[in-house]
Amino acid sequence: MQWTQASLPVKMCGLGIQKASSLALPAFLASAASTLHLQTLILTSILVTRIARHSTINDIIHRSLSKAGIPSIKEPRGLLRADGRRPDGLTMIPWHSGRHLVWDATVVDTLASSYIQATAAMAGAADEIATERKNAKYSAFLNTHVFIPLPMETIGPINVTGQNFLRDLDRKLTMSTGDNQETCFLLQRLSINIGYNVLIRLLSVALCLNKI
Repeated sequence: MQWTQASLPVKMCGLGIQKASSLALPAFLASAASTLHLQTLILTSILVTRIARHSTINDIIHRSLSKAGIPSIKEPRGLLRADGRRPDGLTMIPWHSGRHLVWDATVVDTLASSYIQATAAMAGAADEIATERKNAKYSAFLNTHVFIPLPMETIGPINVTGQNFLRDLDRKLTMSTGDNQETCFLLQRLSINIGYNVLIRLLSVALCLNKI
């Protein structure tokens, strides 16, 4: 009944709407405007947790290297990518074949629209896609440093390069501490950090919804 009235000509006290698509853009704009505050709250909470998550992962890698007797610095000055950004960390002594290690960690969303088709077909696919992107960004470092990209999925594994790096780090940690469980502890810390931040993001969205 309401649609019938809305489709009537204006001279017959209707709105003169001929098709539903005529309302699509105005309805979208009205919806977007009415939820602007909610959008801001959600995006802000996601940004804050993402920064905290990345910082914590970087700290875990940094502390593990130090525990293994390999001094390192985070976000080294003077070591820049082509886009002017710094890597997450650099070892102060050579890691392999006389080359210092450079690492860059990131967390990729397994269920993101840009990855879901690949991750549905193969576990860890998002990690490997992110690894290729990291290698392209750090192409200038590949001949001078040992570059380790460390993409980690929100509900998936660590990339192959990252797994090999963690095995090497495990051997060095075990030699330093004598504890064969060092890799287990390291993976637990990384997994807990990622899972905790996913939970915080969900809770943040729920709290934001309750404020509206």
